[in-house]
Amino acid sequence: MKFLLYTAFLAVSATQLLADDAPLPSSFLRSFSLDERRPYQIPVALHRGVTTLIFPEAPENFAAARIAFVEAGQTAPDYSNDDRIDFVMLTHRGSTTCSIRALKPEAQDTLSVFLNGKVYQLFLHADADQPILTVEFKYRPMPEVVSTSTVSPNRLIDCLTRAKAYPLLAKYYPDQLDGITHVASNRVINYPDFRVQISEVFRFDEADTLVFHVLLQNQTEQEIRYQRAEISIRVEPQTPDLDQPPPLYRASVIDASGVMPPKSITSVWFAITGTRTGGRNELDPARNIFTVLIPRTTFPPSFAIASGAKKIPASDPKDGIRR
Repeated sequence: MKFLLYTAFLAVSATQLLADDAPLPSSFLRSFSLDERRPYQIPVALHRGVTTLIFPEAPENFAAARIAFVEAGQTAPDYSNDDRIDFVMLTHRGSTTCSIRALKPEAQDTLSVFLNGKVYQLFLHADADQPILTVEFKYRPMPEVVSTSTVSPNRLIDCLTRAKAYPLLAKYYPDQLDGITHVASNRVINYPDFRVQISEVFRFDEADTLVFHVLLQNQTEQEIRYQRAEISIRVEPQTPDLDQPPPLYRASVIDASGVMPPKSITSVWFAITGTRTGGRNELDPARNIFTVLIPRTTFPPSFAIASGAKKIPASDPKDGIRR
C-alpha cells in the first residue's frame, strides 16, 4: 500500500476510526513531562489510525534505525515488504507534531528526539489493540528549591533526580547507589478531604537528605489547591517526649503541582535536608515515623467524598513505616 500525502494519510486514518464499531482504546491520550533520563514506552498504532506525537516546540532532529521518515507533502515508497523498516513517520519541518504508524505486529525501535539541546528516548512498539493515539510531551516545571546553608541547590536537584530514576539505576547502574538507602512504605496520613500516602523514602547519607515520594488522593468532587512551598515533615521520636514538640523539617527541594484535581491521585516529590540549626538530622527512613504536612491554600466549609474514589489502604500513624 502506498502512503499518500500527509493530509490524506490522516484523513484516511480518521475515517477508519469512525467506521470501526470498536470503542476507542482507554489509552487514547497520554501526557508526559519531558525528562532526558527517562525512557518512554509508546505503543504505536498498527492496523487503524496513527499515533500522533506532540512536542512543546519543534524538534531539531530525529534519529532511529528502523523508521522511514517522510516529509509532509511527499509520497512515500511502499515499505510493507522491506525487512529493514518497521515504522513510517510523517513529519513537517518546523512543526511541533508528527505522526507515526507501525507496519508489522513485531515492529519495535528506539526513536531519539533532539529537543532544546537535549536528547529524549522513545521506545516504540506496535500495538494493534491498545495503542496510544495522541502523546503529548510537556516541559516539566523546575523543582522549587528552598535556600539551605548546607547543600547546594544543584546537589538537591541531583538527589531528587536520582531518587526518581532509582529503578533504572538499581538495574543498570548499581554503582551509582552507594550511600543511598531506599525504603518502600504504605503509611497513610488522613486529612478531612484528602489522604497522603508515603510511597517511598530515600536517604542520601553524604548530603544528609531524605527524599520523599508521596501520593495525594483527593476524595472530593472539587479541586484542592495546596501551598507546595510550605510542605514539611514532622518526625515522631522513638520515645515520645511530652515536654518537647516533635521535630519539624521544611522541604528543601519540591517537585509538586500545587493542585489535586477532583477524584484523583497525584504524585509529589520533595526532600528535607539537615536541621534548622544547620546540623545533620541523621534521620533513618526505616525507623523514624514521618508525618507529611500539606497546608491547603483554602479550606472549604464542607466537602463531599467522591463515591468512586480509589481507596489507599489506611494505616495507623503510630504504626510507623511498613516495609
